[in-house]
Amino acid sequence: HTMILEGTIKNVKQVDLYVYAEGGTNPYIDTIRVRGGEFTYERRLSGPEVLTLLFPNFYEIPLIAKPGEEVRLIADASNLSATVVKGTKENELLTEFRHATNGKGDSEKRLAAQQFIYDNVTTLAAVAIFREQFVKAESPLYSEVQPLLDTLSVAQPHNENFRSMLVRFTPQLLC
Repeated sequence: HTMILEGTIKNVKQVDLYVYAEGGTNPYIDTIRVRGGEFTYERRLSGPEVLTLLFPNFYEIPLIAKPGEEVRLIADASNLSATVVKGTKENELLTEFRHATNGKGDSEKRLAAQQFIYDNVTTLAAVAIFREQFVKAESPLYSEVQPLLDTLSVAQPHNENFRSMLVRFTPQLLC
């Protein structure tokens, strides 16, 4: 089964983006070539994955990819925080979170992330937000991380993306 990611990026003619998956059983990185502000990326997937789209300025956008589904990205290179990812409910949730927390401080983002995770605990979107706001944080707070880990572990016991993230990142989170 193949997932398709199509995109339009205003104010850019040609650029290379990177897309990578850290979770699941097969981490990888690929290049997406944007030409004329447009791109199409296809990838065979064995199951749902959390992907991260990396822009040349190191801005990252998490997205959810599922076999057989199409995802659409609409961005403006001059304002990447306003990027819209649509096509699936979980990507729309991630877009709403990104827009709602744009311009907020780290502590406000972490509080919003905690609420998002509790409200969407059974989704890959919750795993994506956990990774973005806590795993990749410069100094994650154990008091915030542990209850979220416990909640996600109970809610998603068979989620390969979450389990592989736990194995790889738990030691650094709990230091």
